[in-house]
Amino acid sequence: MGDSKTILVTGASGFLGGHLCPALAASGANVHGLVRGKPAKAIPGVSRLITGDLHDRERLRTALRGAFAVVHLAGRAHLRSEASFAAKSELQRVNVEGTDSLIDEVLRSDVRRFIQVSSVAAVTGGGDDPVSETTPPRPVTSYGESKLAADTIVGRRLSEAGIKYAILRPPMIFGPGMKGNPLRLFDLVQRGIPLPLASIRNQRTLLYVGNFVEAVKLFLPDQPFQSGCYLVADKECVSTPDLVRVVAKALNVRPHLVPVPEFLLRLSARLGDAFGGQTLLPTTSQVDQLIGSLVVDSSLLTRATGYKQKFSMAEGMEATAKWFRA
Repeated sequence: MGDSKTILVTGASGFLGGHLCPALAASGANVHGLVRGKPAKAIPGVSRLITGDLHDRERLRTALRGAFAVVHLAGRAHLRSEASFAAKSELQRVNVEGTDSLIDEVLRSDVRRFIQVSSVAAVTGGGDDPVSETTPPRPVTSYGESKLAADTIVGRRLSEAGIKYAILRPPMIFGPGMKGNPLRLFDLVQRGIPLPLASIRNQRTLLYVGNFVEAVKLFLPDQPFQSGCYLVADKECVSTPDLVRVVAKALNVRPHLVPVPEFLLRLSARLGDAFGGQTLLPTTSQVDQLIGSLVVDSSLLTRATGYKQKFSMAEGMEATAKWFRA
């Protein structure tokens, strides 16, 4: 059996891995990292780095050797347009087939715990009702479909093998080192670009990366927990205009919000879709994230593990703004 202190983190060089690996090492873990290509600089907290693709079975076996637990972060996201055949194929290849390949090798190893980092997109694209573990999964994007397919593989195959697993489904994660839409929002607010969001009346839940790390750590010590899916999110809910104001306050700039009817935003998104997401126009997926509601109920995680939110949204935004300004 693998050393209970040895943890393999896939995608260790990414945004989440850059926060998780040093935190695990600080808590006494021996962290191994699997990355696609050798990073430009060492990853803090990683004692052993293995380069290899999720489809490279030999490298997977090398990475898993001696590990007691795996945190699976590697995957594809941030595709501006998911409508093309190439984009869907890439999501299928990496998120679904890559996870299946990893599970193949996990079942041949001494790994006894597996943490699948998924997304709330595997369940829903949003709506007026809060999302919980009892919400029937109905993903609305190709990315969400790929994450749900991967989650299904993890749950089915590890249950059959008697290996403990947790599938964590966060909403949008922000924090130092972030990419994608959260980074774009900070950039737009910092540059003082008017945002057509003043009329939006929605509610959205986010997750600060520091709170994400605390949630993952709860599943790694050698203590019992119920295998299954867990939503993880910060308690605070904000409307999109209020989110812009929170970001602006953290950056110490003035927010520039202008009222634009929702139908015009959706019209611009249709044009963005028509151009395959290759213009400055937003896509439907991006507009949905801006004007739709997505409230996540993560109370099951608290009841099952005793999870407590460590950082407030304001604290997370301040830390993120400090990184962004630097």
